[in-house]
Parts: sequence; structure tokens; C-alpha cells
Amino acid sequence: MSFEPGPYVPLPLSDDRSETPPPEFNPSQPFTGLELTISGLPIDSFLAATDHLNRIVEKLRLEGTRILILHISSPANVQPLDFVYVSLTGPLKETPRPDILEDVRQKLDSVKGLCALWKAVPGCVDKTRQASFQVDDNLNPSDIKSWIDRILQQNNHHLQGSYISSNSHRIIYHFLSNNSIIALTNTPIILDNRSYYPRRPRYVQPSYGLEVAVAGVGEFSGARSAIDNYIERTFGTTGSNEPVVRCSRLALDNTVYCVVLSTPDITQCLLAGREAFQPFGDSPLKHDKPQYVYTLNTTSIPLFYNPHAFSSFPNPQSDTILHRHLDLINAQSEATAASLKDVVSDVN
Repeated sequence: MSFEPGPYVPLPLSDDRSETPPPEFNPSQPFTGLELTISGLPIDSFLAATDHLNRIVEKLRLEGTRILILHISSPANVQPLDFVYVSLTGPLKETPRPDILEDVRQKLDSVKGLCALWKAVPGCVDKTRQASFQVDDNLNPSDIKSWIDRILQQNNHHLQGSYISSNSHRIIYHFLSNNSIIALTNTPIILDNRSYYPRRPRYVQPSYGLEVAVAGVGEFSGARSAIDNYIERTFGTTGSNEPVVRCSRLALDNTVYCVVLSTPDITQCLLAGREAFQPFGDSPLKHDKPQYVYTLNTTSIPLFYNPHAFSSFPNPQSDTILHRHLDLINAQSEATAASLKDVVSDVN
């Protein structure tokens, strides 16, 4: 069945926006991050994941599902990986169509065994199943890694890669299953009376293509509502009943505001005027300028993102405890989400 892209369809209005319309196109901000990560694919060979997804897409077409030609690429270059990247092709690659790619994401995510998410960060990393172990400065990371490797193998925690960070005493692992990270968080590895908890990278999982982030808003009361209303006042069209803010949320312990706008053109205009972005007026508190969630994730996001909120140096011991506490909360949340997804899959 042939696929006709049709006109751009904004993200349907969501309840995830505060109660609160399009300016001229501005090409000064390039579109980026319009790619999906599809995981849960076979790892029998370097081509297995790509070939398997191509067969799934072809099967969907034969069953009558409207799905266009996709560009499917694998980041595997050292060993086979269970995920690939998916993007649009031809004219649709040049003209941003997150609406079409979201439709593709939903169709692929509904296939049993697959997980389809918006790509979170540039490069060849799947951060959703990445974790690291911090090694004390007085220990040899290579020796610790050898011990951890053996323990992971003994407990059937399968990997897609691992390495020692070149600029810190961190051992980074890419697991095949997110359940491994959850299990290791609940029952950490113990070596020489020292517990090794897996630390997840801090990032925001994009909910939609071209989603915008404003980091460092944790100190502002009513941040989400204030920014929603500021965007509507600044970019809305007089007399229009079509909201600019389609969906908004607070992420990473309420320190990062995220928003999906009604069109890519308005998104570009917001980013082009980022230096004039002042949703909190003359407040002495500081926050970051707007950027894509995709580009925010290329930075190292600390536990407390607002750099102006603290004047003293953090306590290393309390920082470690807080890391472990947040890791445990994240693991428990993800375990609950995974269980709910399994229940839904069984019902369907």
C-alpha cells in the first residue's frame, strides 16, 4: 500500500500542559534529532538487526499498514547490537515531519518484542540501557572491571559492550536488558566490602521530535505554567484558538522544562530568539536558554542542574548517597513501567 505523507499534523493536545497560537519561518536554527531508536532486535550478526527490522516493516505493509520507505542504519562496528536507528528518506528527510516519524514509532512499538523510542542523543549510544560503576581513585579500574565482568557473566547479565572512561575512574557498561540494571541497583555488586551501584546517565528521554528543553528551572515556583503562558503570549496568533503548546512537562526532578510546540516553524523561531527568552521577567534566579532536548542530552547534567542555586562545594559522601538513592528510585519506577507494559501486551 502506497504512503502519502499529507500536510503536517500537529501533536494532539495533551492534558500534560498548563491551562493557557504561528509566526514566520526562521531558518537560523537547524532541525536535529529526527531519528528513532528501535531495540529488541536479534544480534546473531552485524546485519541481523537491520535485516530483521526490514522484514518486520515489509510484513506490516503486506498486512495493510500504511508505512513509508524508511532509512534503517545500524551503529554496530565492534560487535552486533540489538538496536538500529530509523529516519525518514527523500524529501521528508529535508522537511521536518516529526508527526510522520511519531506514527512510525507507534506502529513499530506495538510489535511484540520491539521498543521504539525517539533517539535521545547524537552518536552510537543507547543511553536507556547504559550504566557505569565508579571506582575509587586508589584502585585500578582494569582490575575492578575484570572482577565485575566475571560477576556479570556468572549472573547472566548480558552485555553489548563495555569500556573504562578515559578521563575518570568509571567503568561503563551497555546492557542487553534494562532488567540487569534494575537487579544490580537492588542488589549491588560487593567487592572488598565496597558496594558498586550502577549509575545511570542523566538525560531526558524525548517524548516527540523537536521537543525543546529549558534546563535549570528547579528554583522557580510554577515554572511549567509560567513558561507555557510565556510561549503562548509570545508566539500565539491573535484570534487563533489553536494552542502553540501541545504538551509540556518537567523532567529530571523538576529541573528541566520540556515542551512540544505546534509546528517545526514555531520551534525554530523559539530557538532563534533564545537570547531574549525571559519567561520569569527580571527574576535574579538564572536558567538555561531553550535548546532541543536532543542537544541538552549531549551535556553532562548534574544532580542539581541550576549552577546558581548553591554557593558551597558539595559533600562527596552525600553526593554518593544521593546518587544511589536516585538510582534506586529510577530503577523502581522503570520496573513498575516495564511490568505495566507487559500487562498491556498480554491483554492485547
